[in-house]
Amino acid sequence: MIVWNFFKRLAYFVLVTAGIVFVLCRLSLWGGAVDRDITKTLCAAKRNAVRSGVIRGEPGRTNVLFMGDSQILAGIMPSEFDGLCDNRTYSWNLALPAMPVGPQYFQLQDYLKKNPPPAIIVLSLAPFGAPPSPLFGYYGIQGAGGFGEIYSYYRNQSDSTILWNYVLPIRDPLYSTKFLQRAKTSLLHPGEIDKIRAENDGIVSLMFQGRGYYFMHEEVLPEDYVFPQSAIDTQAEQKLLFDEDPYVRLFFGLAQQNHIRVLLVEPAMATNRPTNRVNLRPYYEKFQRDYAGTVFFAKDGWAPKRYENRFFSDPVHLNRSGAERYTRDVQAQFVEVFGTP
Repeated sequence: MIVWNFFKRLAYFVLVTAGIVFVLCRLSLWGGAVDRDITKTLCAAKRNAVRSGVIRGEPGRTNVLFMGDSQILAGIMPSEFDGLCDNRTYSWNLALPAMPVGPQYFQLQDYLKKNPPPAIIVLSLAPFGAPPSPLFGYYGIQGAGGFGEIYSYYRNQSDSTILWNYVLPIRDPLYSTKFLQRAKTSLLHPGEIDKIRAENDGIVSLMFQGRGYYFMHEEVLPEDYVFPQSAIDTQAEQKLLFDEDPYVRLFFGLAQQNHIRVLLVEPAMATNRPTNRVNLRPYYEKFQRDYAGTVFFAKDGWAPKRYENRFFSDPVHLNRSGAERYTRDVQAQFVEVFGTP
């Protein structure tokens, strides 16, 4: 009887604890659903739009996808690119802020479930880094395709943050402080919630009008801007795992299987920005050998693309003038490799 009562109390404790954790997680998701973190909002909106088939190719034209991280998101303007190609192309910018190639692989899978394969993908290849970027553990769950995708990341990288953030969002800083903030705002300033939601909806709507291009802001980075020592240290310490990241080869393999040509490009960088994207030529050449007929790059396409600071809105992202320039440069590489569409 004593043992039976012990197990009854233990089961009751476990159920109550699980219930409390479940409620806290749901409240965290409720609170985090409306905030001003536009990176989270854009990740989820774009992944969900691809998965639902809202983002589609255009029959009768050369369909092109741009993929990469936020540097491509804010760097390539599909309408500008298509205009340079006399509108013989139809392109979408599917770049995801702060995301390495893993989510791009799953996003391409989702795209192919709803569309014929695109003719060409223009890719800024960003593999996992070591040590891993803390941003991936937080933003990688936004719009992800379920537990299978998250578990795949867990198996294929040393950091388990993304799995725990997905299973227990209460531990995720993007959510853990949000539900109290939202509850307070809902009670004291209910109109503020509607305002934030309208702002987010407006930004997402503009992104879709631009076929995935997201204009950050028009500020101009000062020419005398000095990058902080922390940025220099991070780039010096983090190694890009081009050989070790399994999603690099999964992505190229999926492209090869679907007869998609992939053009590798480098993102634009401010004049003195520190970077670990150096000595990439051997990787580009190796991928081209291993995936002959699938992976391509222009002459010196592997080299860093340095722009004056006036083309950037912040230390990392291009402003509108910079995006126009970079789009022209990418289109020139595209024509150099594939000819006029």
